[in-house]
Amino acid sequence: MTIANYEIFFTIEMGNANNENTYRPAEEIKKSILNCISELEEQEKKLHDCIMQHIDEFEEAQKLCNFLKDRCTARGEKLKELSRAKTRFVMEVSHELKAPLAAIQSLLQVILKGYVKTPEKQMELIERAYNRAGELLSLVKDMLDLTRIELHPNTLPMRCGDLHSIIVNVSREFEEKAAARNIVVKNNLPDSIPPVMINRPAIKRVLENLISNAIKYNKDGGNVEIIAKNVDDKFVEVIVSDTGFGIPDEEIPKLFEIFFRGKTASNTKREGTGLGLSMTKKIIDAHGGKIWVESELNKGSKFHFTVRIDKNCEKEEIKNEKGSNH
Repeated sequence: MTIANYEIFFTIEMGNANNENTYRPAEEIKKSILNCISELEEQEKKLHDCIMQHIDEFEEAQKLCNFLKDRCTARGEKLKELSRAKTRFVMEVSHELKAPLAAIQSLLQVILKGYVKTPEKQMELIERAYNRAGELLSLVKDMLDLTRIELHPNTLPMRCGDLHSIIVNVSREFEEKAAARNIVVKNNLPDSIPPVMINRPAIKRVLENLISNAIKYNKDGGNVEIIAKNVDDKFVEVIVSDTGFGIPDEEIPKLFEIFFRGKTASNTKREGTGLGLSMTKKIIDAHGGKIWVESELNKGSKFHFTVRIDKNCEKEEIKNEKGSNH
């Protein structure tokens, strides 16, 4: 039988004013105990919720710590890679500077020690030293320009430009050089190209690098073609193609790296600083465009790059630019 089946009375000393004993029925005590249990359960639930909340916060804090740890690890690896890249750059620059400096010193030493007696021969050596000094100066200039564009790409002043006239003028500059090797340079351009927002000297340099390479690494009697076309309403694509030696597939991913010279360039012993294509990529990147290459050995290469169309360019500005080029 349970306690609820009987009217059992428990005597509890209450110490009232009349010094009389009072009695509480079992049902009242039962309710009191149940209330205590209910309150304990409620407190237990609150304690459980509080603990779970702190557990959730702890898990979030742990996730954040793990995320920050991963970021720090990745940043540390990036800093190590940058340090290695800096070391490689210093070594490559030192190597590139060493050859022309050694050649200049050697030529001047021959003259200073009196090994060459005739004025004609002395002038020949001085001229060779002068040319090597020019190569060295060109290398230093390219390195400074490359560093400036890489560190401050947003400092290139942009204005509305006429790509058609730039391509025509640059290609004309190479007609004599191409003719010396019976190479034909031709433009395949639409009647009109949308105005683009560019840094004119920088884009001119891009075209000079690409057309110069197309002639330099071409075969005698070959062709160079410059094509321009609209990709969509946002970009104009320019293609400089040649019928030259081509580029091996394994060299293409490295082609735009600083000082990279492929086997073809090394074997043909063509002059160059090894910075032209690297500079070209930095310039196109600064313009918000892309540059890539397609090539097939012994059949030629195609260098593509894009620049942004600017619909806000004033027609009058383009007209004035065309007039200034004639």
